[in-house]
Amino acid sequence: MSGDVRNNKNAGFSLVELMVVVGIIAVLLSVVTITFSIVGRGSAKSYATTLKQAIATSRSETMGRVKDTYELYIIGNADGSVDAQIGAGGQKHQVASSKIPMEICSSGVVIPMTAGRVFTITFSKTDGSVKQMQFVGGAIPAFGGFDEIWFQCGESAGTHYDVHLVIGTGKTYIK
Repeated sequence: MSGDVRNNKNAGFSLVELMVVVGIIAVLLSVVTITFSIVGRGSAKSYATTLKQAIATSRSETMGRVKDTYELYIIGNADGSVDAQIGAGGQKHQVASSKIPMEICSSGVVIPMTAGRVFTITFSKTDGSVKQMQFVGGAIPAFGGFDEIWFQCGESAGTHYDVHLVIGTGKTYIK
């Protein structure tokens, strides 16, 4: 009797079980990818909104002062992030990160904001237009001669938002 009963031990996974496991892993990976895409899009939009507010605040602060002019500093940091600072001693606000980078663009010119680059914008006290734009402490010459520039937040991260600055009026919009 003991010779008729075979020891039927499972030696591995069946093809169906393996396909179910692979299917579950594929679904989980797609959920994670979509989640990171949504988070990245939200971060890019948040950074663009923060930059737009910093530009508008710098412009209005300059127009509202009797003597002082408030420049807007856009500062590339060593960790890949970018900060916006109103005035020399103002509070810094992060407007880009290493995962959501920033580039300054206009009419075919694209300049990435990298470590050590500082871009300054000075507004006119009378009408709020852009009086001067330039890179400080870098190998890039003065940046000007355009009707509009824009700051691409997150272009290489897949989704991006552009903060446009109209030179003649100093007004901004997000596209």
